Amino acid sequence: PFALMNFGQRGRDLVLDCQSGSDLSTSQDDQICIKPYKDEAVRGCLEEITWHMDELDHLAESCGPAEGEKLRLEVRPALLLHDTAIRRNKRCLLAYTNHRVNSIRHHKTLAGTSSSMIPTNLLSEAESEFQQAFEQLRCQQSELYMGESGLLSIDLSRSRMPPTQTMIQVRVKKSLGSIVLADSSTVNLEAGTVHFLPTTDVEEFIQQGYLEIAEGEEAF
Repeated sequence: PFALMNFGQRGRDLVLDCQSGSDLSTSQDDQICIKPYKDEAVRGCLEEITWHMDELDHLAESCGPAEGEKLRLEVRPALLLHDTAIRRNKRCLLAYTNHRVNSIRHHKTLAGTSSSMIPTNLLSEAESEFQQAFEQLRCQQSELYMGESGLLSIDLSRSRMPPTQTMIQVRVKKSLGSIVLADSSTVNLEAGTVHFLPTTDVEEFIQQGYLEIAEGEEAF
């Protein structure tokens, strides 16, 4: 049986792990915005669900009402407790899984690197397989939109909505170093600095959380 003082703790740990923080993995680059997969916590959460299911089955068999009778009042709180715990753990697992899948989907090639793949030591086996399949699909779509001649240039990583501003003021949250803009000029993006840059050049870094729009500043 699970200690009551730790009841639901594993599910809570998974949800808290979805929050951005200073303990993000820095395996190969401090710009990888995903934490190592919490295999032990996931397994523990699944074990809790199995235990609650077993307890529900036991209560149903030992305390179940006879045909035509209602369930005894003293049994209902226990049934409600186990059912609620199962549903809560399921929601925590789904939230954790959805967060990590979205992190893989939205992960892009980082400045100064040639790979858009997250290191497999940070992922579960299923996540690694998903990342590989998603990367293949993205490459196939890129080839389709680019065409053999390369005349149709569409960056699928960009936002599907056109920018409302051509220039935007941004503040650097995480250092990216020197990057090359579309006009071949360079800018050094160090943490804490503020820059006035073309929206199309920085929107992906804003999406990844490396830059933030400087509130109260003018944009044109």
